[in-house]
Amino acid sequence: QAHPTHPAYSAITTDPEGNLWVREYRMWEDGVRNPTPAAAPTPEKWDVFDSGGSWLGSLRMPDHFQLRSIGRDYVIGVAPGADGRYEVRVHTLTKSPTG
Repeated sequence: QAHPTHPAYSAITTDPEGNLWVREYRMWEDGVRNPTPAAAPTPEKWDVFDSGGSWLGSLRMPDHFQLRSIGRDYVIGVAPGADGRYEVRVHTLTKSPTG
């Protein structure tokens, strides 16, 4: 019996600076058309690459946070609130100095 294969990533997007954000594939997403943040057993992990393809680093999102938009110094997403309804949340991005 053949082993199942899985993609290396499940989403790709860009930020205003032209960096490529690649979300690591998570096994639980198999067969789920529109996974919800509340159902996520593991946080989203994103690898970020510059426009030349060099890896800049990885970011792990907060638990149950689903990334929707990326700014120069923030990310916007949704996560379930205390009452179970989804809330829009903004988190600050702190970038490591390059050199």
